[in-house]
Amino acid sequence: MRLLIDTHALLWFCEGSPNMSPKTRAAMEDDSNQCFVSHASLEQTRLGSRVLGVGVDEDGLRKRQECRFS
Repeated sequence: MRLLIDTHALLWFCEGSPNMSPKTRAAMEDDSNQCFVSHASLEQTRLGSRVLGVGVDEDGLRKRQECRFS
């Protein structure tokens, strides 16, 4: 299945947030699924990191790579 991940889901996944349902997390971690993130979501993550101090840490980046985000 192809999954289009929005900004909130990306941040919640990478942070291990309890805001993400177990079903959604499992779908994103499933190797048979392909996860996509829009350029806009990546830009929002970058800006949020600079302005608000929120973003994706090194462990989050590893998880993102494991999920094959495109």
